[in-house]
Amino acid sequence: RSCDTMAASIFLLGVLTVALRSVPTAASAIPVECADRTGRLYDGIGGLSNSCAPWLRSYPIQQQNDILDVLFTPGVVGALQVVKIEIGGDGHSTINTEASYWPRGPPSAPDFTLGWELWFAAEAKKRNPNIRVVGLPWSFPHWYPGLQDPAGVAYYVEWVKGAKAQYNVTIDYIGIKNEAGVPAPDDVVALRTGLDAAGLQHTLVVSPDTHAFGIAGQLTNRSAPIFNAIGVIGIHEPLRTTTTLPEAFQASGKPIWSSEAYTTYSDSNGGGCWARALNWGYVYGNVTAHIAWNILQSYPSVGDGMNYNGHGLMWAESPWSGHYTINSPIWVSAHYTWFTEPGWRYLSVGKGSGELPEGGTFVSLVDPESGHVTMIMQTMEYNLSQCFKDTHSPFSVANQTASFQLTGLPSSVTTLQVRRTVLIAASPIDPIDPYTDLNSYFLKLDAITLGPGGTFTLELPINTVTTVTSLPSTADPIVPAIPPATAFTNFTSTLQGVSAGRGTPYLIDQQGVFVAAPSRLDASVTTLQQTIPAEPQEWHGSTKFTVPHTFVGPSALTANISVEVLPASGSQSFGAIGFNGQIGTKNEDTLLRVDENGKWHLLNNSGIATSASGWIRLALQVAGNGDYAAFVGQAQVATGSFGTPQGWFPTLAASYSGAGPNVEFRNLAIEIVQTPTNGTAPPPAPGPPAPPSPAPPPGSGARLVTCNAADKRQSWIFSGEDGGEPGTFSVSSNLSACLDAMGIILPAQTVDCSAPSNKADLQFTYTSLTGAIKSVEKRKCQVASHGTMCNYCLDAEHDGAQVGFFDCKPGDSNQVWIFDATAGGDTLKWKEGQKCVGYF
Repeated sequence: RSCDTMAASIFLLGVLTVALRSVPTAASAIPVECADRTGRLYDGIGGLSNSCAPWLRSYPIQQQNDILDVLFTPGVVGALQVVKIEIGGDGHSTINTEASYWPRGPPSAPDFTLGWELWFAAEAKKRNPNIRVVGLPWSFPHWYPGLQDPAGVAYYVEWVKGAKAQYNVTIDYIGIKNEAGVPAPDDVVALRTGLDAAGLQHTLVVSPDTHAFGIAGQLTNRSAPIFNAIGVIGIHEPLRTTTTLPEAFQASGKPIWSSEAYTTYSDSNGGGCWARALNWGYVYGNVTAHIAWNILQSYPSVGDGMNYNGHGLMWAESPWSGHYTINSPIWVSAHYTWFTEPGWRYLSVGKGSGELPEGGTFVSLVDPESGHVTMIMQTMEYNLSQCFKDTHSPFSVANQTASFQLTGLPSSVTTLQVRRTVLIAASPIDPIDPYTDLNSYFLKLDAITLGPGGTFTLELPINTVTTVTSLPSTADPIVPAIPPATAFTNFTSTLQGVSAGRGTPYLIDQQGVFVAAPSRLDASVTTLQQTIPAEPQEWHGSTKFTVPHTFVGPSALTANISVEVLPASGSQSFGAIGFNGQIGTKNEDTLLRVDENGKWHLLNNSGIATSASGWIRLALQVAGNGDYAAFVGQAQVATGSFGTPQGWFPTLAASYSGAGPNVEFRNLAIEIVQTPTNGTAPPPAPGPPAPPSPAPPPGSGARLVTCNAADKRQSWIFSGEDGGEPGTFSVSSNLSACLDAMGIILPAQTVDCSAPSNKADLQFTYTSLTGAIKSVEKRKCQVASHGTMCNYCLDAEHDGAQVGFFDCKPGDSNQVWIFDATAGGDTLKWKEGQKCVGYF
C-alpha cells in the first residue's frame, strides 16, 4: 500500500498544473456526443434540512450569513441547486423536533412564525433564485386526520400556499411522509387532487421517500390515477446495495431521484462517498437528483445518545464562537453545481457518460440552449468512498490516462477549463478541516486546448474529482474567514422579550416546541414556553419520548443549572430542569419538577415550595461522577447521585399544555464543563456559581470603566437579534434594570424593565457590522443641524468616563460598540476607548 501511495503521489505531481498530455487519435478516445439529447434531464444536487440544524440561528449574524453563503451562493463554495426541508410536525425527527406551522389545527389559524425551515428555504432562495425547493413531513401534530380527510389534505395545501404568501418561496415538490413504507395510492391521488384544486399544479408529488422499491407496482398502468399523481420517483440511497433499479422505474419515464442520500461522516471518505454516489447514480440508475442528509450539521457532535455524529455536508456546531467547518462533501458538490444548472441534460451512457478504463466513472451534461458541455470524473478508491450502510463488494481503481473526443460542440469552443479536488486518507484519522488537512479542493488546472476532431487526453490520479467544462473560466471560490472554535462555559438569559415564535439561543428541542410566547402575567412580555398542546403523531412510534424537553447548549461533564418556572394549572402540569441524554439514554426521573401547587419532586425526594409571585426558582449542581445537589428557591432540598452521566445535556422540561396555559420559564443560568472530544480526562466539577455583584437599584447611572468580564455589573443581555429584531439591554446584576434612551441623556440611565407605559422607550437595535446601539423611538435632536427628530445612540463621552445617549451619527467612533448579542451576557466595549459600560 505504501508503494501504491508513493506511485499515486508521483503521478499526481505531474497533473496539478498541466492537464493536457498528448493528442489522442479519434479511434482510441472515449466518445462524448455533445449533440445527443437522449439522456435524462438533470434535476440538481442539494441537501436536506430535517432535524439537523437547530443551532444555525444561534450563530452571530455574520457567521450565519457566511454559512448560508457557503451552502447556496454561487461563487462561494457549494452553490447547491436543491434544498429539501421538513414540514415540521411537532415530533422528534432524528436529532430534534421541528415545529408545526399549525399545531392546534382548524379552526385555529396557521402560524408561519413557528419553526425555521421555511426561513431557511427563503434564505436559500435569496442567494440562488433558481434553487428548487422540496417539502416532506416526518411527524404530524396531534390533530392531523390523514389524507383521506379534507383537513388532512388542507394541512399540505395550506403549507404550500403559506410558503409563497409568507416567505415568497415556491414549493416545487412535496412528499407524503418520510420512510413510512409505500404510500397508499389513494393518499397520493388525494394530495395531487388537492394541490390541483388549489391551483398548485406546478408542485409535483414525490413518492415514496423510502429505501424500498415497492412503488414499482404503482408504475405499471399508465392510465391509473396513481401513475399520473406521482411526479417524481424518490428513493433513499437507491444504489447503496445494488447497481440496478427496477425496470418499471426506467420505463415510466419519470425522474428518478436519490431523495435522501449520503448520511456519512464528513471526512475525506465522506467526500469520496459523495463523489462516487453522484456519478454512480446516473451511470447505473439514471438518477437525476441527489439530496444529501444532512445539508448542515448544526448540533453537537458529541453527547450521550446523540445520533449521526458528523454527517453534514458541512458542520456548524459552535455558535458561541462563530466557528464552522467547510467539509469535503460541499467541495465535491461544487464540481457539479458551478458548471451546470437544473434543466441541462445528461449524455446517455455510451454517448458521454460511463465507466473509466481503469476504474471510476464519468458523466457529461449539456446545456440544451448554448450547447456547452461539463464533464465530471471521479476515481475514488473503494476504501476512501464507503457510504453509510454501503454493501458493495470491493472494486479497483488505478491511476490512469483517459482520452476523449467531443463532437457536436459549438464551433466557438476551442479550450476547456479544468478543476480538481484531491482527497487523501491520513492516519490516524481522515482530514476534515480544509485549512489544516492534506486535501486539495477545487484546484484550477491549466486549460486544455482541444486537438483535431475535439480530442484531448487527461491524467486522472486515484481519489480525485475532476471537472472539465467548455464554460468560460471562473474566479476562485470566495471562502469567508472562519473564527476559531472556543469552549462553551456559561450562558445566562432572561428568556424574556424574544420575538414570539422564536426560541432562545442553543436550544435543541427533543420533544415539544419551546419558543417565546406572551406571558399570562403580562402579555406585553414574552417568556420561554412549551407550546404544544398534546403528544404529536410520532415519526417512528410514540415510545421514544414521553416528556417534552429541550437541551440547552452542548453536552457536559458537569453542570450548574438554574431557572425560574411559572407552573400552569392541570393535574399533570409541571415545569422542570435536568441533566439528561438523548434516545436510549434518557432518564426522565432525573428531572427536578414543580407543579402548580408548588409541589416539587426529584427521584425519591419531594416537598412544597411557596412563592408570592408564582415564579419558583429551581437549580441543580451536578458533578462529573453524577453526584447532585438540588435547590428550590434558595434552599438546598436534596442530594444524591444520577449515576455517571457520560456527557448529558442541561435540560428544560415541561408538560404538554392541553387547553390551559403553558408552563413558562425565565432567568436561565447555566455553567458547564463541556464534554471533551479528544479523550482527555474530565476536569473537576465547577463550584457553586459566584454570588452576583451587589445590585444597585433601578434608576442608577452607567459609566465607562476598565473592562472586567467577570463583573456582572458589566455584563449586558440583549433580548433582540444582532442585525435583526430590536430588544432591551438589561444588566446581569439586576435583570429588571433596562437601558432607557428616552429619559436622562447623560449619564445613561436604567429603569425598571416592566415599568414604563411606553415600553418602546426601552427598545434598541444592535448591528455588529456598524457597532451602533440605536433607539427604536425618536426624540428631538440635540443638535439642530442633525434634523428635527433623531434616533438616539449609546455614546461614549470624550472624557472616557461617561456614557450617555446622543443623536445617531453613522461612522462616529464614539458610537461603535463591541458586543456579542448571542452570548446571553457580554460586556459592552467601546471600540475606540477599549472601556466597558458598567451599571453602578
